[in-house]
Parts: sequence; structure tokens; C-alpha cells
Amino acid sequence: MEEASNLRESPAPEELAQALSLWLLRPGLPDSGVLDGCRAAAAAAGLGSVAVFASDAERALRALEGSRTQVAAFAGYPYGASTTAAKLYEARDLLRRGVREVGFVLNAAQLISREFQQVETELMQIGRSCAEAGARLVAVVEAGLLAADLRVIVTKICKRCEVSTLSISAGQQPLQDAGGTLDEFRRFARDELELGLMAPELELDKALEAWRHGAARLCCGNAVELAGEWRARLQAQAESGQGAG
Repeated sequence: MEEASNLRESPAPEELAQALSLWLLRPGLPDSGVLDGCRAAAAAAGLGSVAVFASDAERALRALEGSRTQVAAFAGYPYGASTTAAKLYEARDLLRRGVREVGFVLNAAQLISREFQQVETELMQIGRSCAEAGARLVAVVEAGLLAADLRVIVTKICKRCEVSTLSISAGQQPLQDAGGTLDEFRRFARDELELGLMAPELELDKALEAWRHGAARLCCGNAVELAGEWRARLQAQAESGQGAG
């Protein structure tokens, strides 16, 4: 675990809001749910982004036109198990449609099988496409499936492939030790690679823990509520004369 001196201070409300991304990657979410989520993320909370399926990208782009909230659309979600050609086409199609933050899910099975060249080759190709389009590339990996040596290797691959953010996915389960997991990746990411955390939901204290341990992006289904909860907590602490916890 990192020493307290190496941890970031608690964020201001606007900092946390901009770090948050609303997870709309839910099967069965209707068009109205996507639009409502976009409106809440932008108007009510001022979040940094919304995370959507590729099929919802244009709808989200229209809903968020003129706002500061970005659209992050994902290729190969949730397992990254499509062929390289299919994943690259999906990601490049998102770029053509105007998406400027592309999530690209790495194939955990290939990493476990130590097919590192395959993983790096497809990531490098989409990294170049994103760079040419002026878009951010978010590589997504399910950390719980990877042994410690593979976590090191995937971090080094991402650093070589023009990845903007390495987002650590908790899958469908809560990440038990967010701080420790982020510290493990941060030792090798250093200041060359931004880290993020993805989970269906995050408790506020878990989100703050992840922030302090270096997560610049926090993607979850209750992001709007977290932004409001943190603002209310800070206001209550200010009124009672306490410091932020």
C-alpha cells in the first residue's frame, strides 16, 4: 500500500465530477434511458463523460452536443473476444461517427495465454487511428483475471501503444481493494499513463479511495449520485467546521 504522502488529496466537487463517467453499458437499457442518462450527466451533475455501447454512440453525441460532457463509446465490450479485424472496424467506425474517446477492451484470454504480440499489435493499430483523429484511447482490462506479472506486462504494452487511459474493470463484481490494485498498476504506469476504474457501482468512499490512489477516471452506474453525495458531504463538513474526509 502506498504511503499517505504519495496519495492525492481529496478532490474538489468539480474535480470529482469531471473524473466521473456515467456507466450506461447496461443490456436492455432503452433509448429513453440512454437519453435520460446523458441529460443527467451533463445538466444535473456536470460529469466528464458517459460510457455507452457503440450502437448508442450517435444518440449520445446528439444528446450531449454543446455540453462539456464527452461520449466514451466502447469497442469489443465486454470481453474483447472479437477478431482483431472486427474490433478495429468497430473502433474506427466510432471515430468516423465523431466519437473522440474510444474504449477498447483487451482480450484477457490472449493475455493469459501470453499472446502478447497479438494484443500489442491490435492495440497499436487502433492507437494510431485514435491519434490521427485526435481522439483519446481508453484500454480496458479486467484486472481480476490477471496474475501480477500480466498486470505489469499489460501496463507496459499500453505505454507503448499511445493509450491515454488504462481502465481497470471490476467486471460485474465489486473491486475489493481498489487502492491496492491501482497502486500495483501505478508503479509501472508512473506519469506516462493515466489510470481509471470501471465498476457497475461504486460507494463514495471507494471512489474517493480510488481517486487518492491515482484513478483519474471513475466509470460507474451511480456516477450522478456520487457527484451529488460528495458535494453534499463537503458542504456539511464546511458548515460543521470539519475537514474533508
